[in-house]
Amino acid sequence: MNADIEPEVEVPDELRAQQAALRKGEKPRAKVRELLSWFDAARRGFVVVRRVRAALDAVDLVTLPDFEGEYIDQEVFFMDKLTSLRVARMEKNRRIYGLAGTGSDDHTALRPSFVRKLSSG
Repeated sequence: MNADIEPEVEVPDELRAQQAALRKGEKPRAKVRELLSWFDAARRGFVVVRRVRAALDAVDLVTLPDFEGEYIDQEVFFMDKLTSLRVARMEKNRRIYGLAGTGSDDHTALRPSFVRKLSSG
């Protein structure tokens, strides 16, 4: 076996369903615990995180907020990478231009209500 060839990424059917829902204009989400279960995992060890990220990359999705840093029973939204870049740019601009509510602990761009507004517009 050639070491230069990457193994095929396993993408669970549940993750493909999230991708399909997003393409239909829905706002798919899942609890971190549920996301991990799609990979037969209960914890976010290094190998599990790598598998989840590889699968998300394979279907061009990210979670917002990032699944790795959220509580296990917290919901995360699935977004395409382009939308997530827009969110990051908007948050950066909020900080640069000193808009209200941008303290160091503020995660307005990561709040579900903000994500819904962005996704619907």
